[in-house]
Amino acid sequence: MTFRDGLCRGCWYARKRRRRTQGRASTVKRLYGWLTEEVEALTGYQRGRCAICLRRVGVVKAGAMDHDHALEADGRPMRETVRGILCSTCNRYLGHIGDDPAVMIRGAMYLIDPPAPKVLRSLDRDDSMDMSAGARGTDAPGAGPENC
Repeated sequence: MTFRDGLCRGCWYARKRRRRTQGRASTVKRLYGWLTEEVEALTGYQRGRCAICLRRVGVVKAGAMDHDHALEADGRPMRETVRGILCSTCNRYLGHIGDDPAVMIRGAMYLIDPPAPKVLRSLDRDDSMDMSAGARGTDAPGAGPENC
């Protein structure tokens, strides 16, 4: 009797245990074609940190092998599409922005120079001008609150 993938329950669980024990190194080798020594060299080059936020990777959770999806779509071997190692948060961020550097630059500019303080300063200036005009024009007919 087949359980999953054409295997009986015992064989399926045995395969699952075997795959789990092969560990991350075999997964990276299978997916990206990178050897353990190459991953270790890249991790060392990045000083064990995410290439974007500089958080330590591999301490609690292994870093994500970030790769360029455009190169993958062009038919390049996965091995050549790897860009670096990222923490899972930064890897998801790149996915959310579609790997678009312009979006990342706009995000940085937004953090450096956010629009809300400018709007508040603009409104404060307008209010101060209205108040100074209102203070001078209180004697004018129709300028009081009862005519609002």
